Amino acid sequence: MILFLVFSFFCGVFLEHEAQNITQNVRLEETLGIQHFFSRPLISGGIFLIMMTGFYLIWHFSFSLLLAFLIGSCLFFTALTDLYSGYVFDVIPFLMVLSAFAIRILGGKTAFIDGILGAGIGVGIMGAIRLFSKGGVGQGDIKLMGGVGMGLGTKLTLCSLYIGFFCGGLIASFLLLARKVHKKQPIPFVPFLALGGIIALLAAPMLEHIFGLHLPWPWGN
Repeated sequence: MILFLVFSFFCGVFLEHEAQNITQNVRLEETLGIQHFFSRPLISGGIFLIMMTGFYLIWHFSFSLLLAFLIGSCLFFTALTDLYSGYVFDVIPFLMVLSAFAIRILGGKTAFIDGILGAGIGVGIMGAIRLFSKGGVGQGDIKLMGGVGMGLGTKLTLCSLYIGFFCGGLIASFLLLARKVHKKQPIPFVPFLALGGIIALLAAPMLEHIFGLHLPWPWGN
């Protein structure tokens, strides 16, 4: 466990460093303060460590932990690249789909179908928002939710979207009221989608045991 947690800390530092490198020529001036905040190794490594500690306490060493680690890493990295540059790099959703696909096959037909339906829900909802808002969300957001859906499955994907939209709306309202941004200024939304996905994973046991929400493998029985 200690080795896993130490590895997680340095993995967080590494992911943040790579996010800086890949976005160094397309940085957003509006988020320079946030970029500086996350560039500190104790911050990036510490946040990733806390996330992985939560995953470990829920699933220990298992295929569930492996998939949670892969999804969490992709979401963490993509949240940073969106904050730094406004970009979601296509390779990340592709890696999420590929890794979730491979692991879900091991869980049998139910787990596999749950992933396919989750991907459809993620892409469908974000695609509909893009259509009706005339480009209110980017194509990268849609692709990312396809990867998230494949990993989380139907119920956790819906939960992650709800949390992501709630947190995004809350923060955007606060920034508007505080006059930190104006109405037409774009706000990176992927960090909220990532937050929703991570919280949904951490809340999986509560959703299953307290609310009686059955979650197929790998997140439930």
